[in-house]
Amino acid sequence: MGISARIEVCLDNPDFNDEDSVQAEIRPKLDAVVGGLDELLSTVAQGRLLANGIQVAVLGRPNVGKSSLFNAMLGRERAIVTDIAGTTTDVISEAIHYNGMRIVLNDTAGIRAYVCSRQRSSGASINEIEKLGIERTKQTVANADVVLAIFDSTVGEDAEVLRLCEGKPTVVVYNKCDLVAQSLRNGRQGASPTIFVSALTGENVEMVKQAIFELAVGGAPRGAKLVITNMRHAEELRGARETLADIRCDANLDMVARDVADAVAHLGRITGKSASDAVIDRIFSQFCIGK
Repeated sequence: MGISARIEVCLDNPDFNDEDSVQAEIRPKLDAVVGGLDELLSTVAQGRLLANGIQVAVLGRPNVGKSSLFNAMLGRERAIVTDIAGTTTDVISEAIHYNGMRIVLNDTAGIRAYVCSRQRSSGASINEIEKLGIERTKQTVANADVVLAIFDSTVGEDAEVLRLCEGKPTVVVYNKCDLVAQSLRNGRQGASPTIFVSALTGENVEMVKQAIFELAVGGAPRGAKLVITNMRHAEELRGARETLADIRCDANLDMVARDVADAVAHLGRITGKSASDAVIDRIFSQFCIGK
């Protein structure tokens, strides 16, 4: 608003103000405002996680121990666990807190139905409930911040599960590690964070939580004084930033005034303040002109 006030004074008093000198005066100030907006916008990813929690899709074939690990991470029996394949047919969501962050675990239906749907030509029967469940699984993966891909240590990884994880930050977990030798574990380390766990004994369950946290939050700025958690605020900040970044060095002062006013309007929709009244107050407080 100080920049806007300086421009308005120049436009209203052209005999006493040189536009080129005013342009040179406000340019570094505009750059500083853009830098401040960039700093705020850099916190949006962290703010979204703070507001909504880290969304985790728990993914795997039936009977690899998805629900068992889900329960182990929660510390209580939430999902039904049986030896019958396909027990989980819908998405079950529960939250835990880890290192000050809310982690939302979404236990999904096993991917058996999805595989069957890709094999219609083989004549495989498709259960309608499983089909609906796997569609929700795919949507949950699409919306997740991190995918927890779970495999049976005694069987190995599954190409179909890995294909569903493509393009998403993924933690690979081999469950039932109490049933395999250490030499087999060493031969299964991949590009994604890979952890051998036992939902039965609790071995390395805390490491899974840590890996999810680090994958989701590790690259986000920490300890900022102000973090943007409201996505509408983020859109207004982006609008102000884009408007100011588009101001050309050779633009006349009228065009600059318009763009600066647009940026102030974007920010005013966050603060709820009237930009026009604030600019007028700034003019009379900073510049010696008669009313």
